[in-house]
Order: sequence, then structure tokens, then C-alpha cells
Amino acid sequence: MSFADAKLGEVQNGMKCIKPDKGKGWATFKADNSQEWSEEQRREWKTKAQERRRKQTIEGCSFSPVTGI
Repeated sequence: MSFADAKLGEVQNGMKCIKPDKGKGWATFKADNSQEWSEEQRREWKTKAQERRRKQTIEGCSFSPVTGI
């Protein structure tokens, strides 16, 4: 399969087809960074989850810094 035969969204050699050929003899591609984006999102979600757990732990604690009880 050549780059001109690419379908919309198809990835070839790390490039993603964003505009198919439509009989003109070429297609338009851009760099496919979906894997990097997924990794970035995973790190971000993990950080947010840790923050939420930390806040829940602090809020769930019965110790009051004002009264010391």
C-alpha cells in the first residue's frame, strides 16, 4: 500500500492520514503522537488520583490543628 492509498485515520510510518487521496494522487499526513498523548494523560490522571487520595486522607482525619484534638 502506498501513501496515496491511505484511508482517513490510517497510520503509516508514524504518520496519520488526515485527508485521504480522493483520486488526486496524494494524501495529507501529520505526525501521529497518539501514543505519547496517552502516556501523558495516564501520568496526569495518576497525579490527580494521588492528589484526591491525599485530600480525602486529610479531610477524613479527625485531628484538628486548631484544637489539637
